[in-house]
Amino acid sequence: MSAVGSSADCDVVESKFTPWLCAHDVLAIVKKVEQAYKQYIKDTVKLFDASGPDAVEFAAHLFHYESRIAEITPSERILKDPLASNHLISVPWLDLLRHIFPNSKLDHRTDVLVVSREYFSDLSELISTTDRSLLNNYLIFSFVTAFMPYLSAENRRVLDLYHREFTGRQEPMERWEFCIQSTSKFFSFGLGSLYERSPSRIRARQRNEEVIQHIFGQIRNTLATNLVNSRWYPLEVKAQLTAKLNNMTIAVGYPDRLLDLNVINAYYEDYTIFIKDFFQNLQDSIRNARSQLELKLIDPMPESSWMHALTGETITYIHEANKIVIPPHLLNPPLFHRNYPMSMLYGSMGVQIAREILRSVDSIGLAWNSRGQLVNRSVYTNRSMDNLLSMAGCVAAATMELSIETDAVVDRTSLDTAAEVDAVRQTYQAYLSLMQNEPQPQHPSFESMNTTNIFFMSYAGSLCSDTAMQQEDIERTCNPSLMNKPRLEAVLSQLKEFSQAFSCPKDSRHYPRHLCPKLH
Repeated sequence: MSAVGSSADCDVVESKFTPWLCAHDVLAIVKKVEQAYKQYIKDTVKLFDASGPDAVEFAAHLFHYESRIAEITPSERILKDPLASNHLISVPWLDLLRHIFPNSKLDHRTDVLVVSREYFSDLSELISTTDRSLLNNYLIFSFVTAFMPYLSAENRRVLDLYHREFTGRQEPMERWEFCIQSTSKFFSFGLGSLYERSPSRIRARQRNEEVIQHIFGQIRNTLATNLVNSRWYPLEVKAQLTAKLNNMTIAVGYPDRLLDLNVINAYYEDYTIFIKDFFQNLQDSIRNARSQLELKLIDPMPESSWMHALTGETITYIHEANKIVIPPHLLNPPLFHRNYPMSMLYGSMGVQIAREILRSVDSIGLAWNSRGQLVNRSVYTNRSMDNLLSMAGCVAAATMELSIETDAVVDRTSLDTAAEVDAVRQTYQAYLSLMQNEPQPQHPSFESMNTTNIFFMSYAGSLCSDTAMQQEDIERTCNPSLMNKPRLEAVLSQLKEFSQAFSCPKDSRHYPRHLCPKLH
């Protein structure tokens, strides 16, 4: 993506993209994935001296069994909705739970919250009707697969071949990267705090937090004002959501308490490191990870509900804590630097923060109150959910007119696209409010663009990525979001602010023709 002269500014994200996958192509991709996975199963069991015909039969049966499990697994949308998926039921698993958490003092009076009653019912029926030898093969293969990355280089070739076919990764992971990934899996808190305590990070912490807190406060206040004036939410829901926004906080990297060496040492006090014994360290780390889960159950830290997000890949909103969490590794160029122009920071980091703030008021966020507690839906919240779905349907219809994706994918991702449109609009409005109170200077090397141009360029740049074709196929098929390029076009087509900022002519691809009503 490149910036061009003022005569063509409106076409800075111009694309000739047209739907490149029909139903036949989707089936072809699914077939490739199936073949790659069956080949991986066959190659894996051959490592344990299975003959060719036996390996083929094993792979076919195992794939069929896993397919049946996949068919009864609830969709991601259902799993994320606590009121749709979580049920309080009596489960005769006390002995199993006591074995997993021996110090947790669980008894027959303990309430167990189960994700999807239907799933466990269907899974129980599937297990009870499955041949014992097939079930045993499935469990053993799952165990072997879990430890495959830690086997010798010769045995890992099977896994490397699978990754190449499945994700397009041409070269196996380098040794240093593998070591960092393995260590981070069990010591992510320790590694993250070590990174945050480095001299350069310590010097930048206070200023970074000041900049992010300022952006967060400006966007939150903008959304709160728009929420009060919105005609889409009943007064009762407005009051609940306003309280939620007022109580919302943000964690910019690690808080000071999680950098305290005493806290870190106490967290890892039960871990033992064996010199020159990698596999023993792996086994011990797995056991201690389970102990950490038990400790979170019986004596949680104040940060237990959200500290896992500190090592995530994205900015995350945690419903239970009513908190936005920004992992420290995202506070680096090209996404962030405290000295970047505010227009760049709002267009990149700001939009991502807004996207997470909006999760507090979406169809799932309506199930949580300002204290992180689940609440029953009322006729008012149900009406608000209907409005959210209606907005998503409008955005889907407008996106289909652009012919940038297949209708099925557009419809499946419509809720996310509508939320992205809202996030960009809220952030842009917050930035305009900032400029009214704190006029922003013209920046060197951006002489041909005003600050609003820079905002949209920064947003577009934040969506740029380079992905192998195989991985892109997987993400496009499974993710609840449009791929970056069609998502950018879908969002900009709903923003007359973009068209105005770049003076788009009426015949431009990006001139808005089917604008949906604003939700906030």
